[in-house]
Amino acid sequence: MSSPIKHIVMWRLRGETAAERSAARTKVKTLLEGLKGRIDGREELGDLRIGRFQVDYPVKETGA
Repeated sequence: MSSPIKHIVMWRLRGETAAERSAARTKVKTLLEGLKGRIDGREELGDLRIGRFQVDYPVKETGA
C-alpha cells in the first residue's frame, strides 16, 4: 500500500488565458521548490504536482 496523504493544497490561480494560468502555475511551483531546505525539519517537499483541472468536492453540511 502507498504512503498516506499528508497534505494537499489547492487554489485557483489568476490568469485570463490558458497561457497566463500556465505561467502562474510554473511560478508557484518554482517558488515552492525554492523553499526546500529552508524550513526547519523539512529537507524535502515531496512530490509537487500541478493539476490542470478543476475539481469540485461536495461538502456535507453539519449545521454548525
